[in-house]
Amino acid sequence: MKRVTTVMRVAEADSICGGLKMNGIPSFASNLNTVSMVPYLSSCLGGIDIFVHEKDYARAKEIITRMNPPPPKRGKSKLHLSFLLAVFLLKAKTKAIITKMKMGRLK
Repeated sequence: MKRVTTVMRVAEADSICGGLKMNGIPSFASNLNTVSMVPYLSSCLGGIDIFVHEKDYARAKEIITRMNPPPPKRGKSKLHLSFLLAVFLLKAKTKAIITKMKMGRLK
């Protein structure tokens, strides 16, 4: 058996093992029972290791990569920039309201 990946959560391990099983690759998750009973031990134990037979290793690695694509490149996404703009506008509007209240224009 060869370790194909390590995850920190039981749900991730179940998802990966299920995806491998659907593709005909038997797998074994170590520490799964312990982490499911005492989740905070996951980091102490080094996570949940998922093992497959050596002959299935390359295919399993490919399947896991498809299931969990790498995170996008760091940088400002359009959604992030939209959020920052909304926060800026909200702060500006709030400041304008407070200024009007201090000047007695807003009741």
